[in-house]
Amino acid sequence: MLPVLLYARALPYGVLDYDDTQYYLHNASLHGGGWRGLLELWTTPYYSEYFPVTQATMWLDLRLFGTSSWWGARLHGLAWFGLGAWAVRAFVARLTGSRRLGFAVALLYALHPVCGQSVLWLAERKNLVCFALSWFAAERYLAWRDEADGGKRPYRYAAACLLLAAALLAKVHAVAVPGILLVCEVLRGRGPLLKRCAPLGPLFAAAGAFALWNVAYIRSDLHRGTFGGSVPAAILGDGSILLRYLGLTVWPAELCLFYDVPEPLATAGWNAAAWVLALAAMLACAYLARERKTAALAWLSGLAAMAPALNLSPQFILMSDHYLQWALPGWLLGLVLACEGLAARAGGGPAARARQARLALLAAAGALSVLAFLQTPRFRSQVALFEDNALKQPRSALAAQRLAWALSSSGIPEFQEQVGEISFRALGLPGAERILMPDRAFAIRQAALWLAEQDQDAQAHELIRREAAYFGPTVFPIEAIIHAELDARAERPGEAVKKLESFYSAPLREAAGRLRALCRDGVKLPHEVPPQLELKLTGMDSTDFLWARAWLLRGLLVLAGAHAKLQQPEPAFDVAAVLVNLAPDYAPGRIMLAGVYGHLNLPSASLRMRQGLEQP
Repeated sequence: MLPVLLYARALPYGVLDYDDTQYYLHNASLHGGGWRGLLELWTTPYYSEYFPVTQATMWLDLRLFGTSSWWGARLHGLAWFGLGAWAVRAFVARLTGSRRLGFAVALLYALHPVCGQSVLWLAERKNLVCFALSWFAAERYLAWRDEADGGKRPYRYAAACLLLAAALLAKVHAVAVPGILLVCEVLRGRGPLLKRCAPLGPLFAAAGAFALWNVAYIRSDLHRGTFGGSVPAAILGDGSILLRYLGLTVWPAELCLFYDVPEPLATAGWNAAAWVLALAAMLACAYLARERKTAALAWLSGLAAMAPALNLSPQFILMSDHYLQWALPGWLLGLVLACEGLAARAGGGPAARARQARLALLAAAGALSVLAFLQTPRFRSQVALFEDNALKQPRSALAAQRLAWALSSSGIPEFQEQVGEISFRALGLPGAERILMPDRAFAIRQAALWLAEQDQDAQAHELIRREAAYFGPTVFPIEAIIHAELDARAERPGEAVKKLESFYSAPLREAAGRLRALCRDGVKLPHEVPPQLELKLTGMDSTDFLWARAWLLRGLLVLAGAHAKLQQPEPAFDVAAVLVNLAPDYAPGRIMLAGVYGHLNLPSASLRMRQGLEQP
């Protein structure tokens, strides 16, 4: 119940417009399909992932609580977090034979602030579900290994296999479980090693096959190069990441959503030293503890749990929950054992040592509780979350750009005024070329518009020209769209129309002709008739599709606005009608068409176009 008290003030929070909306609101299988939608979750990957068990929990949230408030979904997530803490307690008690030690480690885990990221961020439900199932699977395996009754052993092994399968279907990070169990077999078993490890063969085969299947057929976002340019660089770079998260285990005061890590090969000496320091900390823990094998097992299990989140997968961002949460139980167990070893070396009777241990546990629990409670307001909105992230990572280009994106999508004018300046700053931070690739076009557009507002048109065009190489291949002329928007804002609408002439292609013109015949008189509106143009953006996952769709809509909006400024209502109607027909939910397009209907002396159609636009 302690985490419920810690995170209770987050129950009224809404969804974060940063993955929460993707997982809960944009997944068609979760809405309107009923039981058929529940079945679709098991046959259809979503958002470059296959995690039907987690999606089933989200489906249950929507069936029980709807979308008018999110307190039910948050309580559901807290229930899974409680199961995860219970699993930690069961695993540690089974591993060490001490229920007291199991309770101590589970208490520290339940109060640790890093877990709040997965609890408070609804899209990270997959961490909570997979974590609980994974550690229960590990506990059942140890129970099978320790069971003397031959009649019960098959059931415990079967339970471990089923729980691991469910964990893999909740999040692919469950591939760490066989590695953790291998460490257990190496350090605590008796007899020939190969014979002891043979029962892990099916678990490793299942986890490996699932991981390879994900990489080969499910993950469509792994086309970027490995972090640092090579696998050795990625392994080397993980040294400083490991050291950072070992420190955050003890004092998690500077938790961020993601961290800025320098290029590994540029700081090879430091990263190599970081590996040495991390391993030295593990050996020191093992030396100080009374049960040296158990301490070493704890830390090595922590390393094994980090394996699926290492930089060997192409990542631009290093997210704390991907690393720290999975390794946390093992590292906490190692720390508790190290403290016990220090107390034993200090002398004193058993009663005195027990009293000191209780006081240390209470002090640690109190400190972690305070830190966890203080971080909760960060998740009340995406603006608050990314403001905090940018404050703690001032040299991170990604943190700055995510803040600009959050301010831009907030709908609050005073926030939106800051977007261009922050984007301009993000483009100048170290590593922006590598880190900002997915959002670089957005950053360039916002920065260029901000420069234009500062009467620095030449610098704005120079920025676009210099950065044009980073737009990447696309079906839309993004550079031309940004230049045209600058021309339109500088009262050069004719130049904007010329730049976008090739963008307004034959299929768009044909759709506009059909919409003119159907909707020009205002009796029917473009969003009330069937779509006249199908977006065939093939070879894209959901993220790329949304990105390309956004630039298509932006280009049409700029073109329609340029025709309107030129007092050309008929061409403006054609473009705006296509825009609204393509995206009825795109408020700027509907506002544009409402204005065009007004210029065409159709006030009733203009009023109807504006209906339903009260909320941003």
